Amino acid sequence: MDKKHEQSIIDGFFDHFKEIAEENGERLTRCSSDGQDSLLGGDYIFTNNTMFVLAEFKYEEEDIKSEKKKSRRLNLCLSLDEDVRRLQQSLQCHYIGWSTNSNGRTVEFNKYYYEVCNTTVFSPSTPLQKTTPNYRERKKADRLINDFLNGSIGASYKVFEVYIDWLLSLEEGGSDSVELISRDPNSKKMKMIDFKSVYDLKVWLDYNKPKPTKKPPTPPSPFHP
Repeated sequence: MDKKHEQSIIDGFFDHFKEIAEENGERLTRCSSDGQDSLLGGDYIFTNNTMFVLAEFKYEEEDIKSEKKKSRRLNLCLSLDEDVRRLQQSLQCHYIGWSTNSNGRTVEFNKYYYEVCNTTVFSPSTPLQKTTPNYRERKKADRLINDFLNGSIGASYKVFEVYIDWLLSLEEGGSDSVELISRDPNSKKMKMIDFKSVYDLKVWLDYNKPKPTKKPPTPPSPFHP
């Protein structure tokens, strides 16, 4: 296909993610960064109110190299190379995803630092520590979803907030918060909610937790009277 279909990939991934989350009794909340990705290095924030992830999306693997065209990305990568604490936070919650097409199109993910912060993506003359992506850390969408729901990837809200604040601080004179909008899942009408920060989103989620799903009663065993 000649055209880029990044949004279709994003919509398909989140539609599937939502179904799997609901099957596991969880509510997935996703918010677009709406252009703030230039500051954050991510198109979407998603959470189940326990773990938080910032994700950048590309249509296909070859499009990952377009990150080098964004002036702030090299600064982010250089900063991660120099700051072990921020790097550990990034590795918990900052991902990049792209589609692959082999017997049907799906989505593959890697940690942003492992995939982007290297001289294969940027110029070989840049003083980055890594020369190639860490291919061993790549994972298919279904595995990422399962790992997220199991709590093995993503960051707690406190860690995520610190990381987001740090990302914003890399830009002099930039915003000190991320504005988000999300649909109200409790409304029967078309209703959106504005959040002035990730903190506001977290507070709303805490006060609007989904009711636990009632499991059907276990039928009596045929082996006992």
